[in-house]
Amino acid sequence: MSLGERKRNLQVWIRVGLLVMVGCSGCGGRSRQEILNDLREAMQRRVESDQVLEHQVRVAREVVESGALEGMQKHELLEKIGPGRRCGFVEMCAQRGFSPEDWVYDIGRAPENPGLPAGPMILVGFDSAGRVLRTFWIARGAPRPAR
Repeated sequence: MSLGERKRNLQVWIRVGLLVMVGCSGCGGRSRQEILNDLREAMQRRVESDQVLEHQVRVAREVVESGALEGMQKHELLEKIGPGRRCGFVEMCAQRGFSPEDWVYDIGRAPENPGLPAGPMILVGFDSAGRVLRTFWIARGAPRPAR
C-alpha cells in the first residue's frame, strides 16, 4: 500500500470515527435513519411534476452534504436502501473519477414507465474494504420555469 493510500485510508477512518461520535452532525438535526428513509422513498417516487423533481434534488443534496452514506459498508447500503447500479455503465461516473465498481442510485422513477429512472443521481464511491469513501449528486433534469 502506497503512502498516498495510507493517508487516504487514515482520513476515511478519522471521518468515520467523527461521524460515529457525533451521529451524522451534518444532518441538520435529522438522524441518519430519517435521511435514509427519505432517500428510500424518493428513489421509488414517480417524478410527475416540477415540485416532485425539486424534492428529489433536495433529498439527493441532503444525503451527500450530510455525509449520511459515508463510512457505511456495502451490505449496510443493501439493507437500508437497496442495491445501486454499477458505475461502469454510467458515463458521469468516469467523468467524476469514480471506478466502474462504484455504485449509482437513481432518485426517482419516470412517470410513464416506473422501470426507468428520472430525477437526480447519487454516485457512491467505495474504498478497498467496501466502505463508502465519497458521494456526489448530479441533477439529471431541471425543473421547467413557471408559465
